[in-house]
Amino acid sequence: MFDPKTYSFGVMPDGRRAESAIQKDRRQKALKMRDEGATFAAIAKGLGVHARTVQHWCAQAREVGAEAVIKGGRRGATVGD
Repeated sequence: MFDPKTYSFGVMPDGRRAESAIQKDRRQKALKMRDEGATFAAIAKGLGVHARTVQHWCAQAREVGAEAVIKGGRRGATVGD
């Protein structure tokens, strides 16, 4: 379970600045927990993200597939934006 007191990556607990590998792991765990019947709120609490984020990941998984959601997309602005 997520414990903000022991969060050692030096980023906010909602994952906005988490490393790519950490974000992939969270998304994969979230989708697995949802498949096992966990609620969005329970998953969010366990992973340290907002329930709406989990809901978004699950909706995206239905649309484009779990592997695409786990992989994630490009982060940040492109050069020149």
